[in-house]
Amino acid sequence: MQWSKAEPKYALGLLVAKADRLLTNERPLLYWPLYRQSVLPPQSRVLTWFTTHRTGVERLVDWFWYLFVAGVLVGVIAAFTRRNRPATSLLPIPLALIALYVLFFAEARYHLPVAVLLMPFAGAGVVWIGEAVRDLARFTIDRQRRPRLLTEGLLAAVAIVLVFVGWPRMLAAGARLRSEHRWAVAACNVDGAKQVCGFRSVPVPGQPSPVRGTWDGFGLRLTPAANTAAAATDIDLPAGKYHVSMRVDCGETCPEAAEIAVSAGGVELRRMPWPASGSIVALVVPVTHPGGKMHFQVAVDGKIVQPQGPPTALWISAFEVEAERR
Repeated sequence: MQWSKAEPKYALGLLVAKADRLLTNERPLLYWPLYRQSVLPPQSRVLTWFTTHRTGVERLVDWFWYLFVAGVLVGVIAAFTRRNRPATSLLPIPLALIALYVLFFAEARYHLPVAVLLMPFAGAGVVWIGEAVRDLARFTIDRQRRPRLLTEGLLAAVAIVLVFVGWPRMLAAGARLRSEHRWAVAACNVDGAKQVCGFRSVPVPGQPSPVRGTWDGFGLRLTPAANTAAAATDIDLPAGKYHVSMRVDCGETCPEAAEIAVSAGGVELRRMPWPASGSIVALVVPVTHPGGKMHFQVAVDGKIVQPQGPPTALWISAFEVEAERR
């Protein structure tokens, strides 16, 4: 909950990513019974066949799932329009499972219980389609059934279109949220106490977040489209004088004339050139803090990033805040 509140839009995009993993297709389920190492004997004909035809097998499984979803939608619409209470009472169970998996974890295998609980609706949808085709072929639909059949067919068609058109759009919107609001957390030392600090990007309209996470800190990535980047964190501190320290490096790609600017509370404290390639520089700045949340920001300016060159990033680690001792 704390991390979701820190960057709600990224958290929303992450929910979409988990829904994608859980419900978009069934091909990940092939790993456990077929493609996991040691399931099938090495160099066997069966393994060779499934490996050679893997694309076709995955496509077949995907299309089965899409037809299954369409059948579920038809069955759900028919159950509600016909006021089939025993059938509709089953629907909250798979919906609750989907909500729990999307909120907390979404492994591919958790798709199975959801699909099993939706099978009665898929079966009802197949029966509905079969009966409709049979009655239309025999011209046996009476005046009392014709309006209901038309209503159910139209509602089911609208639901299918909304799901199959809206789902890819939702996934694309979630990917944009994750790209534009990516942030990082890192272990930091605040006045002798270990804690987790969150570093959020300073947004640039229309540009992806430059923040990248790493095992011991975070990075600020520069691109030709936006050769400036910044990240900030808020740390609750009592009033006093502090020293903020960190290690900075840029790997093997360090643009010339690029600068690092450090500020606190909107006041720039220090500006320095990027470190040389392959070197690590310790950066220490004094901060006089009035109390409350200290807004600390690290900004980088890559003034001559080559458009065709490799990605450039500044990496920050060993972030510490120490009170000044007298």
